[in-house]
Amino acid sequence: MKIIVLMKQVANKDAVLRIAKDEKWIEETDLAYVTNESDGYALEEALRMKEAKGAGEVIVCSLGPKRAQTAIKDALARGADRATLSFERAAGDWPWAYRAEAAN
Repeated sequence: MKIIVLMKQVANKDAVLRIAKDEKWIEETDLAYVTNESDGYALEEALRMKEAKGAGEVIVCSLGPKRAQTAIKDALARGADRATLSFERAAGDWPWAYRAEAAN
């Protein structure tokens, strides 16, 4: 059995978010990112399911900038068997842009 867990990074819950000067996004300098808490729970459940079955593979997938590698490394350290990270091409790219391009 293969179990895929989707993980993302989010701003630390104690972070102060400020709008960037271009008013299109948040100011990311000095902003700490962490793995989304719910995604961490999903990984733990996937690892428990694998252990209960006695076989299988837990694969972690993420989409984001290079800083998202820390979430991937954390998941591998916690017991995931494999992981994949798809990089954004430029600042401001959104995941649905990839889906729209793939459909054409």
